[in-house]
Order: sequence, then C-alpha cells, then structure tokens
Amino acid sequence: MENSEHVCEDLLDTVESYHKVARKRFADLFASTSLLGRQLENLEEAIKVLRQLGEDAG
Repeated sequence: MENSEHVCEDLLDTVESYHKVARKRFADLFASTSLLGRQLENLEEAIKVLRQLGEDAG
C-alpha cells in the first residue's frame, strides 16, 4: 500500500468516525430540546394556574 492510500484511508476513517458521533449528538440534542420544550410548556401552565388562583384570592 502506498503512503497516499494509507493517508486516504486514515482520513476516511476519521470522517466516518466524526459523522457517527455527530449524528448521535444531533439525536441527543433533538431529544433534549423536545423534552425541555415540554417542560417549559408545563411550567407555563402551572404559572397560569397559580396566577389565576392569586387573582381569585385577591
């Protein structure tokens, strides 16, 4: 195997490894963002209820 072939194989391995990690990271971030969005929606609903309770009491 020539040196240039070895360098090409190493570069390809590096790019494939990066791609694999980047895809997993993207999936993790997407899931985390979706979960955070739902939690914020639930928090906003709780705040609305508490404000309504405060207005009813006052």
